[in-house]
Amino acid sequence: DRATMTNKKLILIDVDGVLSIERPVSPEKWELGHISYADNYSGTLKTNIPNKKTQYRTHTYRPEIIASLDSLVSNYDVEIKFLTNWGAAAKDIFAVYVGSKFISAMDADAKELGVPTILEAPSPIHWYKAQAVLREANERGREVLFIDDLINTELALEFSKLLPENAGWLKVDPRTGLTPEWIQRIMVWAAGGPNIRKHSSDAD
Repeated sequence: DRATMTNKKLILIDVDGVLSIERPVSPEKWELGHISYADNYSGTLKTNIPNKKTQYRTHTYRPEIIASLDSLVSNYDVEIKFLTNWGAAAKDIFAVYVGSKFISAMDADAKELGVPTILEAPSPIHWYKAQAVLREANERGREVLFIDDLINTELALEFSKLLPENAGWLKVDPRTGLTPEWIQRIMVWAAGGPNIRKHSSDAD
């Protein structure tokens, strides 16, 4: 509905491989935080649970990246939304265990979080995440940046054909997740710079 559109730029962000790094590539060089939670997306979140039973999961994240996302929301006209298989639990889990300010600007749109997954879709462009990006960029006219670790070459080519200039994507390496270097690029975009359409492996 164009009557309810916002002029804020929109970041659609995944969790696994982007904010959460299960196997950090350089843990000795990074300050790391840990989230442990009941692995039941509809269950009650519990704090300070040792990760000793299979029904609990522990995820690793970088506090400096969370702080940088705080800064994006605080200092630029940017909104951030989760676009993740974690579903509605993402907002709650990060609010309980991370407690950062930018969480209030995030939302998990449950109606977007169904099938098809990237493996079930007849082609990558039919993936529910790709459809969400297309909807925000084409139908709602928003400047969009989609950040995920599963953007493959085929999907990037499809995006190039179908996305207007107001939309871009960033494919990050799941071994490192979102890095300070990419945060700097994102801040340039947030300040009015060019859109980002890159894989993390692309040369600058």
